Amino acid sequence: MATRRVKWIVWCGLLASVSAGAQGQHAPVAAPAPAALPAVTVRALPQAVPVWEFERNGKTLRILGTLSPALPDKQLPKEAITREVARAQAVLTPIGLRITANPGLFQMALMLPGMRKVDYNPDDKTLADILPPADLARWNALRDAFLKGDRNADRFRPVVASDKLFEAAAKRTGLTASHTIERAVFDIAKDRDIPIESAAYNLTLDKPREALKAYNASTMDDVACLRMVMGRVERELPTLADRADAWAVGDLETLRTLPVQDHFLTCMKPWLDSAVAKFVDLKDVEAKVDDTWHAMVLKSLAKHDRVLALVPIDRMLDNTALADRLAREGFKLVSAPTPAP
Repeated sequence: MATRRVKWIVWCGLLASVSAGAQGQHAPVAAPAPAALPAVTVRALPQAVPVWEFERNGKTLRILGTLSPALPDKQLPKEAITREVARAQAVLTPIGLRITANPGLFQMALMLPGMRKVDYNPDDKTLADILPPADLARWNALRDAFLKGDRNADRFRPVVASDKLFEAAAKRTGLTASHTIERAVFDIAKDRDIPIESAAYNLTLDKPREALKAYNASTMDDVACLRMVMGRVERELPTLADRADAWAVGDLETLRTLPVQDHFLTCMKPWLDSAVAKFVDLKDVEAKVDDTWHAMVLKSLAKHDRVLALVPIDRMLDNTALADRLAREGFKLVSAPTPAP
């Protein structure tokens, strides 16, 4: 369990859906009363899941477009998901970056005190010490609306606060931001003894204790991340619910016509620029992530005739880079999800 905890720290840090260091105490600003949230009802009528099928040399790659936030597990179209998983001979994990650390037991014991601090600002600072007045007022209102029971909320680093806030707001809307679709796919694959193969770009943290110490002592330029997430929570909750509902019924046109901001890159950058980044090679990491995914697709198809991959649906709807590269690698698009009537 201890080793898994270290992996979780680095995984969450550098896979975070992600200009301020310690700026000194700002004059207090009265937080406005939280705006009344619109009533949102998620109506799930499971019919289909969005899948793109490609062929190459008689082998089939099917890409399931995933979404987050999504409906909770019990409301997902499990029959449709099960059909997709059942036809595959292997399932690939999502495209992404995975950084792991495997310290020995002695090192692990020395790291335990530091691991308790990873979520919090250094030097016991609170968000009131870090956020500009306007951002602090918004944070106070949203914290009271969604995180009122969390006594540590004001101690979180901005990038951690953004994650906690977004997850709590999604839950209040009847959604979950914890990759429910991916977990459902993996559970079904495990039940059917279908192998799950990693498609993530893997890095190993060679000096985890030193990296953890440096990270806990350093600030991050992560206020922009919290600012973007606060804006999403203030404006996008009804849209997120509609998108989750549309995904569950295969309504791609609604997904196309209801764009949302994606805070992933904004919130990932602070981690890539953090003290931890000095202990791993993150040069050209985005290209390496994509290269690894494509390499694993080819490797898996060399062993299997039918492979199921998981890709965020917006990369399939609005960005042709992935499909264009598959075409250059000899893949032919055989079928794509049809718009809802």
